Amino acid sequence: MRISIYEIIQEAISLFKTNYKLFLSLSLLGSLLSILMTGLNGMVNLNSGLNIVALIAGILFLLYFSIRIQIALVIAVNNRYQQFETSVLECYQTAGSYFWSYILTCLTLGLLIILPIVLIFLSISLEAPIYITVIAAVVFGSITLLLIYFFNFAPILNILNPEVESNFSRSKELVERNPILVVKMLFIGLLTQLLIYFIVDLFISHTYIMGISLATIMEFFIGLFLSPLFVSVFIMVYYQLQNDHGVLEDG
Repeated sequence: MRISIYEIIQEAISLFKTNYKLFLSLSLLGSLLSILMTGLNGMVNLNSGLNIVALIAGILFLLYFSIRIQIALVIAVNNRYQQFETSVLECYQTAGSYFWSYILTCLTLGLLIILPIVLIFLSISLEAPIYITVIAAVVFGSITLLLIYFFNFAPILNILNPEVESNFSRSKELVERNPILVVKMLFIGLLTQLLIYFIVDLFISHTYIMGISLATIMEFFIGLFLSPLFVSVFIMVYYQLQNDHGVLEDG
């Protein structure tokens, strides 16, 4: 049955309410690891007296566990959406088998997206005529958006459908089944991120509580709840696309 993005969001919220302990546990672990990585990265940038090699090794160590937690959250949401019993430990252990394929796909997608952006900045740095810079920005910016649009499901396919031969081809195929649904999902995600930025970073970035930025505190708690919700919506859209056969969305 075809459902709209708004119904998917409602279903994602309902799934979160039912499984908030599991989802928040993994989301909290991911957030804490990110904070630790940021702290170590700051120590490297400050050129502290500690061994730089040891700090970088620590960042890579935390990055490994952070990515495994991200994968574990996808597994947890997917398992509960499919009504399978699961736990934090079980999801984390299962995530290990998807780690390297997930990383490889993310790196490939990242390079594809970054290349057009680099070309935009290159045209600016070469001090080309303004009309050439504008044309380059429009062309390469459009290419970037199309890459994100067509291939945004490629990384998650490593976890939800690991047997496919090409994640990128499969992602493009899925998107073409219901482009309106995908555009709405991406638009709502982008709009949410922009709202958080304008509300948090622009209005309360200079407010501090006990020496800690209020913006940092709010971003931590917002991310804690939004991360599993975003993953839930993403997975539900994925399954909707799996069931679609090129019919336009109703709502």
